[in-house]
Amino acid sequence: LQVVIFQDSIWDRMDACADAMVTLMFAEVQRFGPLFSQLINDQPPERQQRLGSAFQQLVSGNGLSFEGATLGRIQRQQFRANLKTFLSDVRVFMRIK
Repeated sequence: LQVVIFQDSIWDRMDACADAMVTLMFAEVQRFGPLFSQLINDQPPERQQRLGSAFQQLVSGNGLSFEGATLGRIQRQQFRANLKTFLSDVRVFMRIK
């Protein structure tokens, strides 16, 4: 996730990154909530709410659901779109020192 957020030249590999991430998230859905919480809590207070909202949209936007679903073509497409939106929103404020 850090590579996707902070690396400059990731856009040409975005779909491959999204597919790898969504596969891991579907396989280990219980682990990603605490991981996201830790990443959010490690940020300065002024970034936490915005990052939390962006993560929520990443995992639930476009009707995406990890609960009781199987990973198929539609879920991958939804997650790809969500990841692009997430990065467009988050990269702006996460890369500021």
